[in-house]
Amino acid sequence: MAKLSSRLHAVAFALMCAIPLLLSATRAGADVAFCIIGVFFLLHSTISKDWLWTRHPEMRALGALWGFMLAVSWITPFNHTESFLSALIWGRFIVFFAAARYWLLNRAAALRTVSYTGLFVLLLVAIDTFWQYRTGVSLSGRPMNGDRLTGPLGYANIGNLLLKTGFPMLGVALYQLMSQHKTRLLWLPVAGLCAIISLVMVSGERSTAVLLFLSLGMIALMLFIGLPQARKWVLSAVVGITLMLGALAATQPVIQSKAAFFVEQVSNFWVTPYGQLYIGAGKLWLQHPFTGIGIKQFFKACDNGALHTNYCDIHPHNMYAEWMALTGTPGICLLLLSLFFMSRELVRKADFSGANAIITAFAFAGCAVVVFPFVVTQSPFANWPAMLYWYCLSLSLGLTKLIGSARDTDDEGRVTYH
Repeated sequence: MAKLSSRLHAVAFALMCAIPLLLSATRAGADVAFCIIGVFFLLHSTISKDWLWTRHPEMRALGALWGFMLAVSWITPFNHTESFLSALIWGRFIVFFAAARYWLLNRAAALRTVSYTGLFVLLLVAIDTFWQYRTGVSLSGRPMNGDRLTGPLGYANIGNLLLKTGFPMLGVALYQLMSQHKTRLLWLPVAGLCAIISLVMVSGERSTAVLLFLSLGMIALMLFIGLPQARKWVLSAVVGITLMLGALAATQPVIQSKAAFFVEQVSNFWVTPYGQLYIGAGKLWLQHPFTGIGIKQFFKACDNGALHTNYCDIHPHNMYAEWMALTGTPGICLLLLSLFFMSRELVRKADFSGANAIITAFAFAGCAVVVFPFVVTQSPFANWPAMLYWYCLSLSLGLTKLIGSARDTDDEGRVTYH
């Protein structure tokens, strides 16, 4: 049985390493990988009789959220069957998250392997996307989506992918080089960081650009406060990145047009389609505060004109607005409770001594860009956005294992956690 469990782990870990490639090339393949990892994790838990992961508070909150979604699907006002089935298959993300957190990414070596293989994939994606920006068609044969980049994805989400997966992985690379005093190689992750910043800015994704500024600001602020001895280097980096952003904004028309449109949208937000969707989501929550309207039922609820809004879409384009409208007050509260438990672990593990400050800052920034509420998002119940969400959240939280890896390891080098 131990041998079988080891083989399950090997296959699941290989799929974990392949997820950035699968997210870049084939949504169906990524979904299959998510499902296999979840099934193998449950088999491992059964074989080893190890269900301790279910006792972690964030897992209990997520389990309660899933159970609530399933239960209220039958009393929501619209399509009960569709709501129930959508809630049922959404549970695979919880199982994947548990597998990543407590089985696949619970060792420092595993985090390094996943990060380095992921960075290699992102390098290829970045080259493909840069070629598309220069020529209009990527090396993978994908044309641009209007003035927005797609890279190998075929749809305008490449900046989102590069930012949310790349920053945690670059944090691991920087941490390893600094902790091993290999400063001559620091140009590699720095070049990767500059490439991600540049591609996000010219990708045409306004919300991703906002998240980029958020992550850079968090990293700079945390390192400036946490590492007084390195403040001149932090300030130098801030100045360098600011100059690079200024040069991009001055020379790239797509940034100028998107910035102007963003300012216009924010200035008149509540009459824009996004503002109307948020208003509609709020009205639906007020109408169904305890059960919500059911998973993937937003369009049915707003399409009949009963909400008296000027725009309707398949989802409200904000993760928290969608959770609130679809699952009601209990659902959004359970989601926020699970995020509270996750953030509590981040705070408890935070360490600003030496190189640990780098991994601490990137862990916080990686989680922030995933859960930040004041930005337009895709639906948390759509396959690709949900896979990116749970993969990046598990990876960023996994960095907490590296924060204490110098002082909290067992005899075999496994990172322990409490």
